[in-house]
Amino acid sequence: MLRRLKSLGMQLRELRNIFIMFILPKLTYASPAWSSSLSLTQQRQLERVQKRACRIIMGDRYTTYETALITLDLTSLTDSHTKLLKQFGERLISHPRHRHFLPDNNPNPDMP
Repeated sequence: MLRRLKSLGMQLRELRNIFIMFILPKLTYASPAWSSSLSLTQQRQLERVQKRACRIIMGDRYTTYETALITLDLTSLTDSHTKLLKQFGERLISHPRHRHFLPDNNPNPDMP
């Protein structure tokens, strides 16, 4: 999809937005449920998909993956998965209907 749109003359920011709207959600879908159990090889494979997208989007301006992430204002998939997992955990802890799913590790029950 990105290659085709680039060949039709779509600009860098538009290609980035297409990536964020259509491809990135597929790479992060339900990631709090599965990302912590990925092997290092699987993490690299997923990261490779985003790296390839960065190469396509940036074209001749691509130098390194890290530079591309900065230029395109993206984060690595590993960082994205970690952020989503933390957000999920925080929502789970703070929601009164779901909090009971977690063990009570509070040594002082009088303190919240």
